[in-house]
Amino acid sequence: MTTQRDEMFQAILPSLKVAFDAGFAQGFEAGRAIGLVEGINAMTPAVSDGLRHGSGACGRAMQSLKNLGLDTGENTNEADDEDEDDEDEDDEDGSVVI
Repeated sequence: MTTQRDEMFQAILPSLKVAFDAGFAQGFEAGRAIGLVEGINAMTPAVSDGLRHGSGACGRAMQSLKNLGLDTGENTNEADDEDEDDEDEDDEDGSVVI
C-alpha cells in the first residue's frame, strides 16, 4: 500500500513542482506590484507637501510620477468632495438625494 502511494506521489511530483514554481512566481510579481503602488502612495503626500513649499527636488519627483503615468493622488479627493456636496440636495421630483 505504501509503495503504491509513493509511486503515485513520485509520478505527480514533477507536475506539483511546476505548479508550485508558477504560483510562486505569480505571487512574487503581484507582491512586487503591490509594494510599488504602496510605496508611491506613501511618498506622494510628502512630495506634494515639499512641492507646495517650493522644493525643486520634489517638483522633479512629482513630474517624474506624472511622466510615468502614475496617479499622484492630488485630484482624487475632488470627486469625493463633489459627491459630498450633493448629498442633501433635492432631486428634480422634490425628493432628497442621499
